[in-house]
Amino acid sequence: MDDLDINLEDQRRVMATIVFSDAVGFSAQMATDEERTLRLVARDLQLMRRICEEKMGRVLKSTGDGLLMYFDDPFNAVACALKIQQELADQAKNLADTDILAHRIGVHLGNVYLQDNDVMGNGVNIAARLQTQAEPGGICLSKTIYDHIKKTLDIKVTYLGLRELKNISEAFPVYQILLDSARESSQRRSPSVPPRQDYRNRQVLLDKVSRYWIQGVLETSLQGRVALELGLDIREDLLNSPWGLVWQSEDGQNALPPGTQAIDQFDALGSCRSLLILGDPGSGKTTTFLTIARELIERAKYDVSLAIPVVFNLSSWPGKRETIAQWLVTELKSKYQVRQETATTWIQEQKLLLLLDGLDEVEFSRRDACVAALNQFCENHGETELIVCSRIGDYQALQNRLQFQGAICLQPLTTEQVRKYFANGGERLKAIATSMEQDQILQELGRSPLMLSIMSLAYEGMPASELEEQSSLDERRQHLFNRYIQRMLSRRVGSKPYEDEQTKRWLSYLAQQLVKESQTVFLIENIQPSWLTTFAQKLEYNLKLNGIIGMVFGAIASSIFPYIWEMQPNFSVVVYSIIGGLMVGLIAGLWGTVVDYLGGQRINTTTKTLISSALAGLMILIFSGVFNWGYNALMPPEAQGELAIGRWENAPFSYAIYTSIVFALWVISQSPIVPSNQLQWSWLGARRKLVDGMLWGLGIGVVLGGITVSITIAQMSDFLDGSSYILFWTLFLFLGVPLGLAGQVLGGLIGLLIGGFTGVDVDRTIKPNQGIHQALQNGLILGVSIVILFGTPMGLLGSLIGSWAAPMIMGMALGVTISFLSGGLTVLKHLLLRVQLRSLGCMPWNYAHFLDHGTSSIFLQKMGGGYIFVHRLLLEYFASFADVS
Repeated sequence: MDDLDINLEDQRRVMATIVFSDAVGFSAQMATDEERTLRLVARDLQLMRRICEEKMGRVLKSTGDGLLMYFDDPFNAVACALKIQQELADQAKNLADTDILAHRIGVHLGNVYLQDNDVMGNGVNIAARLQTQAEPGGICLSKTIYDHIKKTLDIKVTYLGLRELKNISEAFPVYQILLDSARESSQRRSPSVPPRQDYRNRQVLLDKVSRYWIQGVLETSLQGRVALELGLDIREDLLNSPWGLVWQSEDGQNALPPGTQAIDQFDALGSCRSLLILGDPGSGKTTTFLTIARELIERAKYDVSLAIPVVFNLSSWPGKRETIAQWLVTELKSKYQVRQETATTWIQEQKLLLLLDGLDEVEFSRRDACVAALNQFCENHGETELIVCSRIGDYQALQNRLQFQGAICLQPLTTEQVRKYFANGGERLKAIATSMEQDQILQELGRSPLMLSIMSLAYEGMPASELEEQSSLDERRQHLFNRYIQRMLSRRVGSKPYEDEQTKRWLSYLAQQLVKESQTVFLIENIQPSWLTTFAQKLEYNLKLNGIIGMVFGAIASSIFPYIWEMQPNFSVVVYSIIGGLMVGLIAGLWGTVVDYLGGQRINTTTKTLISSALAGLMILIFSGVFNWGYNALMPPEAQGELAIGRWENAPFSYAIYTSIVFALWVISQSPIVPSNQLQWSWLGARRKLVDGMLWGLGIGVVLGGITVSITIAQMSDFLDGSSYILFWTLFLFLGVPLGLAGQVLGGLIGLLIGGFTGVDVDRTIKPNQGIHQALQNGLILGVSIVILFGTPMGLLGSLIGSWAAPMIMGMALGVTISFLSGGLTVLKHLLLRVQLRSLGCMPWNYAHFLDHGTSSIFLQKMGGGYIFVHRLLLEYFASFADVS
């Protein structure tokens, strides 16, 4: 006690600024060339020591590849960090790439304990964690230090937002300084240090994987409540060895020594590792799998030379139509909001460490093909490291075997472990502990970490007399799940947001759809029309969708047609034309849907689409003719014949246009619902789409020019004799070329705009249904941009030649079309589907609120904007309920 008092008296609690530095990629460079790396580190640390002394600071200790520096004055501390990074960048300009080391620096102002030449306390820990958030060559500041120096600092500081720092209880506001010289020198750094944007993408993806799977699943899992050591067996007999040999110990036992961790076994495989994790249902496979992931993520955060660990669930692999590489790109885009180009590069350059869960969740008919596809992927991407997880029974039933380096199998808990667990539970678990001593079925169930955890939650505090005895293991498991659900639903005190039966019914429907679609992670924006099960439900949805699409594009097209057939139509003609377009579009959409469904399965999809489009085009032509006849019958003689829609002399051209539009819209309407990413401007994307836009614009311009020429000739044919008719045709045909060129320019500009507004490489934020909200926002941004950039100038130009209405309306129509196709259609499909599913009683309107309720009831786990059942067994139990739909 006296020694402790002396130590406390020797320590001084002071307000100080701590500066912490660290070399980027130090471990990887040491593994390559220890002597050279130590020489480079010594060189840079000597530079840092000199600058620290110049700025009135003290170097308290070296961490090997960095320094811990102490300052009384926060301004001197930041000045020191700036000068260090500046001189390192200047030094790099005269060095070969292999002789450059990049460093990160963290700076924090706070209370610390100072004793002799050492410093300790939470302030030191914060500074050490801050440097891990900095980009190579960057300086990260805490809010306390930033508030002190922000008024005097004449250099740009970027707010990085709230960051989760290791061993820091709450999210921490972080600011970064990145000197221009650091940006320039980053282009010459060694390959172990990625460029700035690549580094940022890497860190965002690491944060997402950690937030989704570690914080969202592992740390809230049911098995995580049972902290018991699991035994491991080596099972290389279940792999396809390329040499046809399987090594076993002399006594035939392959059990690993007690205390062996799965990550240790993975590390022991050396470079280009591949490991298969097997176990019975509820044995802790996913928990072990994610524990490995957590360690690999921590390593990758501190060493940029390591591959990025990313968790995927194999259940969504669609089969042979996609290779594993193509599927990974799709999953990175849909689950982690990574741009397709970035995802493709990561796969090709083998920058990911793949953690593939749920091989047993792949649809049975595709499971063997999945193993073959994984083997092919390993052959094509030999340096990519993989871990695959599966139930052992499902894996053993396959004909194919994985060609991996190693395989381990999790062993059930021992009877002694189960007894010890219940003994530690005290009185609250006494009844179940007593029952287990006489009940062999309960003992068998308790050997699974999942079932042990569920038992402790379901039977906690329950007297032994209420524990039902069932005749079989399956019956006892069903009773246990049912008891668990009742207990979790009864935990909420006071008014409940949903009735218990509603909660079970809606969770059952969700589980049934996930099983049907072979999905594990659920995103609200990924709800698809396939969730509608009956013929009547699908017909209702498609009638509504195609009817609305037909009305939208019917109104758009009919607002333009009067200006194609007439130079200056009067207002009533435009209004009646739009009304006619709405009616024609509605009938076309409904008629096309009926024709498609009448075709059934007897006609393939492409043929049905062509037939439906041709018949719908004919129906539109007939209806537009009838509408034109009715218009002429109701209008006074001087207004008759003004309505361009439905004129019989224009029938061939009208039919071609109607059929083409219906075909295009039919293809669009049948596409799946695809959520959107956040927009940002990209000159690379703009250049790529510029050429495509010019080609499409040229084609459309030539078609419209030809149609305009033909219509004009047809209208003027009565006034032309044969020779003059031929001359006029020739001259006017050549006058149509400017329309083609104008279309090319316009198409190029539209392509430039659409290509430029591309999704961010890796979207940082994620919340429920974000993809649909983003689709709406994207559609509005692009639509308004088109109207402003094209509609306004076209209207002003038209006013100079005495006809502003035509170009203005065409510009607005173009904006509405782009808005609808770039996000509006996705929102419409999702909205109609959600409304119908709600009317069927399959889900509530505020689905995110309900899913959060399921999470608080410990049925689901929330991972970013997605949700996952706490275990596959619970999902299967809910899916076994009667069909809700």
